[in-house]
Amino acid sequence: MTIVVRCASDADVVSQSRGSSTEDRKPTLDARNNALYTELRPLFLQLILFGIYFNRGEGYPKIKKLNAEQDNCVKPKKGRNCGISRFYSSFIIVILWLNLARMMTMFAHKEEFNYVLFGKLLPLFYMILCTLQATTMYVACCKQQNGWNGFFRMWQKLQTFHEGTGTSTKYLRHHVVSMVIAGWLVNIVNVAFTGYGMYNNELFDVTLTPLNVSGHFIHLYRAIYLVIHWYMSSAWSFSMVAQFLICLVLHKEFVLINTSFRDTVNNSPNDDAAHQNIPLEKFRKWHQNVCHLVDQADDIFSLQCAAIFCTSIVNTLLILYMIIYYDAILSDPLLATINFVWLASSFATLCLTCVYGAMVNHVVSVEFVRV
Repeated sequence: MTIVVRCASDADVVSQSRGSSTEDRKPTLDARNNALYTELRPLFLQLILFGIYFNRGEGYPKIKKLNAEQDNCVKPKKGRNCGISRFYSSFIIVILWLNLARMMTMFAHKEEFNYVLFGKLLPLFYMILCTLQATTMYVACCKQQNGWNGFFRMWQKLQTFHEGTGTSTKYLRHHVVSMVIAGWLVNIVNVAFTGYGMYNNELFDVTLTPLNVSGHFIHLYRAIYLVIHWYMSSAWSFSMVAQFLICLVLHKEFVLINTSFRDTVNNSPNDDAAHQNIPLEKFRKWHQNVCHLVDQADDIFSLQCAAIFCTSIVNTLLILYMIIYYDAILSDPLLATINFVWLASSFATLCLTCVYGAMVNHVVSVEFVRV
């Protein structure tokens, strides 16, 4: 007996018999019991650590008549851990927004059009990007029907179509580990450059506004800012990692349905009677559910992608303008190195965001034509 949970607006539970030879399947009520979440666990541990993810402990919301014991389901995990994680995430989001509001006070009444003004705009746009990315991830955790809960629920529903394909989530393992390591390396380099710049160049004191940079507590102020900067950098890097891995999952789902449909058509005899036996309704529902999975991913990352394009394009143009027209930037080895690193990171952020979307679009369009 297999239990299938529909994700309709009036979500209900339907039991459907698949025969005694079919292995029993337990639909998961908690994202932490989901096979995909298990493979992505190293990433989500980093997201939890830096306060941009928390688990609600409920995977199928608004199913009041669901009896987990009677329907042989895995019970949702609720308790103190979920509450602490959500409080911690809320605290981090508030700190990031307060820090962004603080940075708005750094502009003087009359600003001159020079590299000092650009030096103020660069960290401001970077903080806007990081804060929006963290907020986007937080909102995705708060949603019941959509967001991360909806994505894991829809992915779990797709597993009924994977029977007989011999697929698993093991393909994600080396990608997850390598991308998490890359995220940490980016964080370390980012914070190291910022910390070195704050202690060796007075231009970085603008990040401490409106505090007195000549006071006795200047080192304490710098240390506190570096901690906040670490959280901002983590929100930026690990949100990008999450976006890449989710796009990889979507890419795999489209590859599975395309490959399965192609093999079914190619292996059937070339006559009308055999073609009538092709389960087109199954593939239609499969493709529809994959599209719903894309919708859930879009609900999570759409605002993040918009923030990346708006802020990264502006930062890239500002850095290029400073490097080309201000010799004072290139004459200082520290400033030149930091600006080139910022330019590379902004340009890489734009390129990766485009590549993620192109990767999914390619398998949807080109591979489908080959079918």
